[in-house]
Amino acid sequence: MSQSARHALRNTVVSRSTVSKKIKVLDGSINEVIAKSTNQPDILYIEMDEIHANLQKGGNKICPCAIVHEGYEENFTKRKKLKNVHYFASSKLTYEELWEVIFDYVNQKYDMDKFKVIFISGDGAPGIKSYTNCFPNAKFVLDPFHYVRKHLKYIFKNDLELRNIADDYIRNDLIDDFKLLVESQIKNYPEQEKYMKENMNYIINNLEGIKNQKDDNYKVHCSMEGHVNQAFARYITSSPYGFSEQGLENKLKLLVYHANKHELTIEDYYNLKYGNNNYEEININVRKLCNIKFDQKLTTNHSLEYKINTSLPILDTAKENNRLKELVSIRQEIYVI
Repeated sequence: MSQSARHALRNTVVSRSTVSKKIKVLDGSINEVIAKSTNQPDILYIEMDEIHANLQKGGNKICPCAIVHEGYEENFTKRKKLKNVHYFASSKLTYEELWEVIFDYVNQKYDMDKFKVIFISGDGAPGIKSYTNCFPNAKFVLDPFHYVRKHLKYIFKNDLELRNIADDYIRNDLIDDFKLLVESQIKNYPEQEKYMKENMNYIINNLEGIKNQKDDNYKVHCSMEGHVNQAFARYITSSPYGFSEQGLENKLKLLVYHANKHELTIEDYYNLKYGNNNYEEININVRKLCNIKFDQKLTTNHSLEYKINTSLPILDTAKENNRLKELVSIRQEIYVI
């Protein structure tokens, strides 16, 4: 916000608090135009992580974030650059809801049926693994950085030989041997037994993701840590100040547009201030109606009209059932065929 204030107007001082107030009122979003890719890739990479932010009311907010890309642009250069990378992040959406937004982007950008394989990588958190509703045929890859530096290294410290032996046991399904190796290491560090076993179980629960690191089609190791830091963490996690919930969401929203190289215009500002939230619209369309096929259009009196060509479902919770009853009420002008 300080940087924005300094560069807002030439020879005019704009305070950081003024910028902050303007950001907090941006409840809408920009309807990005997603052009269909002219070169359909065989392999698609989706990498997901999380950002931590301090809130003004206290506590720490976990914000899921992700990137979608097609691999490296060129293989012969020393400094690798991702091809057609697109960023996602939100403080209000759950992992499952962000997956719906990512699916909507991929479905518009590419032909879903023509992918040879879709790789999804991350640190193995449950929210990251909830991709199966949107990408049921994707392959999960446990981030090699977390696997080696966080889990194996915690158990076997700097003993490279033991780490290599453990890795060999894991990749060849010799789980009992791996457990015995961990037990022998616990004897050397009895005060760390609890955390060593937690790391051991974490590895065992991600065996498939570890093996997929060696998949012949997996050419791009997860680079999410660097992308999270460059695009989000240095502005969000590193900030010593607490965010309001709406201010945090809006700042992430603007950072996503910046990372995706969207040049903001005055029209974009009005869309952000007065428009609808596309993330919410996507999730209403995809999740709240439980995959009912319908057409949505704006009528002359600006009310939404839905045409539903199937029987209405019974949802899991009372809140969702009440929401569906509101959608099919007369005042919403919804016609059930």
